[in-house]
Amino acid sequence: MCMSQIYNMTLPDDVQLEIYMTDDGCTDGTPEAVSEMYPEVHIVSGDGTLFWNKGMYLAWNEASKTDPDYFLWLNDDTYLYADTLLKLLSVSEAKADKCIIIGDTCDTETKSTITYGGKTRNGSYVFDSTNASQCFYMNGNIVLIPDHVFRIVGYNDPYYSHAMGDYDYGLMAAKKGVDIYVAPGFCGECDLHDCISTWKNPDKSLCERWQAFFKPTGANPFEFFYYRKKNYGVFPACCTFVSNFMHVLFPRFWDNDRR
Repeated sequence: MCMSQIYNMTLPDDVQLEIYMTDDGCTDGTPEAVSEMYPEVHIVSGDGTLFWNKGMYLAWNEASKTDPDYFLWLNDDTYLYADTLLKLLSVSEAKADKCIIIGDTCDTETKSTITYGGKTRNGSYVFDSTNASQCFYMNGNIVLIPDHVFRIVGYNDPYYSHAMGDYDYGLMAAKKGVDIYVAPGFCGECDLHDCISTWKNPDKSLCERWQAFFKPTGANPFEFFYYRKKNYGVFPACCTFVSNFMHVLFPRFWDNDRR
């Protein structure tokens, strides 16, 4: 469905799409179905160990070889609206193609609750129905990166397996003087995963929490330490390192945010 909506988007007359998709050892038939329905899509193969961040890094490396004017990050569970690309490009052009442009997403049921997008420094989502607004942090669901920005900031950091790569990229951009803006209104739909992460779920055994903790989809303490040290310094990194272990060992003492 995500792929079909890409092709249903309204495009400017002078815009051509080249789509790159990472197949990270998929076993449900998705790569075969995409190849049959959309043979023009470039499928980049992984070995099943890439997850979101490294999968994005691999596809981006391939896509950059064609020297495009823009790059668009897109999660496969995100459904784009028909005018999304027009909106993102319009905002980008208004900023002289020198900024990162984020698209907010909403839930599929009410279509009114923000699920992913741009955030302020205190973690609140940025949303304006009519105007582009500046943000500080960014989710990687819908992200337009002009070539000018790519040449300044480069690729996402391949150190991360799954999480943190999108937040980290926004902070990398800010350090190099690149602003991030959120396009007005919603650009697509993507539901939150409404459950407590296994690694901090008090209903799971310590063994289950411990195993999940070190998985790429958990909260790998070394990757989180790297992120915090890189962007905030050694002391905050040490605090987060200890805090995450406390979540695993004593989950009932913490407020488990389902988001």
